[in-house]
Amino acid sequence: MKISDKGIHLLILKIVSILMILAIVSCKKDEREIEALKLKQLFDEGNYTEAIGYSEFLMNKYPLSKSGYLIMISVAYQQLGNLEMTKLYIKKAIEADNSQGENYANLGVIYFNENNYNDSLPYLLEGLEKGGYKDPCALVYAIAVCYSKLGEVENAAGSFISFLSRCGNEPMLIEQKRIAESYLVTNKKYISEPRQNNNSE
Repeated sequence: MKISDKGIHLLILKIVSILMILAIVSCKKDEREIEALKLKQLFDEGNYTEAIGYSEFLMNKYPLSKSGYLIMISVAYQQLGNLEMTKLYIKKAIEADNSQGENYANLGVIYFNENNYNDSLPYLLEGLEKGGYKDPCALVYAIAVCYSKLGEVENAAGSFISFLSRCGNEPMLIEQKRIAESYLVTNKKYISEPRQNNNSE
């Protein structure tokens, strides 16, 4: 469940689109539109260090768009290979606007890719609850894996069952489906059976 370059470019396009919409509704339409396009160009050309500085400049200029610029900075740091700064700026974006489930999910995915399941799990859960992440099946699967790695068999089983019911027919998830089914079979004796009504008293 590594974050792909395609996913990064989609995120950049999404944020730039939002910034351009803000430009359209603001009184400085032309100026903000040009600035948003310049920021996108910096990313397209791989000028990530310059993109960080320009994002900071725009963030100070347009404080109401702070969260979006913080995410742009986090993406730039990720492209530079600095995951500690990436995580820091996603956290800052969450502090600025805690309504974006995608930010929680992205932070959870980074921790997940580092095998840091303890820190990953709460962000993945919050991201799934708030919605907005491009691949909810990946989130449900990652949540199940986190629970399994942390030894929480009941929660892992419930999440794997949820994954299979929601995403079991996805052709690209054959390996994940196999792992989920294997986990449920292996841990069957540790998983509580659903309670049944007993009318014979």
